[in-house]
Amino acid sequence: MWAAVATLGGNRPAAASAYGAQFANSGFSISVTGLAPGSYRFVAYSHSTVTGAFTQTATSVATLVLRANPGIVVDAPVAGATVDQVFTIRGWALDRAAAAGSGVDTVTVSAFRRPGTGPAIPLGNAVYGQSRTDVGAAFGSAFTPSGYALVATLAAGTYDVAVVAHSTVSGSSIAAPLVRVTVRQVAPVVFVDQPTASASLSSPFSISGWTIDRFATADSGVDAVHVWAYPVGGGPAVWVGAATSGISRPDVANAYGSQFAASGFALASVTLPSGTWDLAMFPHATGTQSFWAPTVRRITVF
Repeated sequence: MWAAVATLGGNRPAAASAYGAQFANSGFSISVTGLAPGSYRFVAYSHSTVTGAFTQTATSVATLVLRANPGIVVDAPVAGATVDQVFTIRGWALDRAAAAGSGVDTVTVSAFRRPGTGPAIPLGNAVYGQSRTDVGAAFGSAFTPSGYALVATLAAGTYDVAVVAHSTVSGSSIAAPLVRVTVRQVAPVVFVDQPTASASLSSPFSISGWTIDRFATADSGVDAVHVWAYPVGGGPAVWVGAATSGISRPDVANAYGSQFAASGFALASVTLPSGTWDLAMFPHATGTQSFWAPTVRRITVF
């Protein structure tokens, strides 16, 4: 395998002492990169300016064993962190033995639920190649595009997160230490404007408020709110109706982001017999295609 042309002209006092001052600048050197891990025999061929031919080879042959020099770091989440059900895993991965590029082409993420010995939960391939100027400053500009990131979704519980990179130098896997995290169950946000808690009112009356799924990626994450009334003294539940959803709520958008602007709901002209009732409002989440547990508001109708 051809390596490269060595740099000639290095000062060698020993050669000058042995052969004369004219041979003082007879040293050579070469920097070799890009070799895969393994054993190599290096042979140096000298070109004579007298004969114009390669007439000699080095009499001493070196045998060198190279090893990959990988590195992988998980910046977030940190070990022991408590995270939401949707969270970001990010960090960097490289192999410094690479001749060009970062030395890594794929980063795969999975999770193991704890306690237990169940199979790995695949979370997917991270987006790799993100700019990490801090890594480039530490190891060289070739390693600047070594960052990775993945948005993961897990049910509530405790997990060991495993991040594994693939080295283009050795063809092997580079595994980061497992990161243990606790995923918390985050309740959906539901707020009832009307009626107020413990309100006493007469029929007909209106129900209004807003609700969002903070895990939604494009809109409020809620497409319906169903309302039931339960008599506090006992008896069958009464179907009140499906509220109109998607009503503009600029206050909610200011608090949670513009995607949640159409998060309001309303139900007009509600009529119930006199008595004390628990109004139960069931939001329907588009992400899970299921109804959340209800938000309950107790009222008295006279």
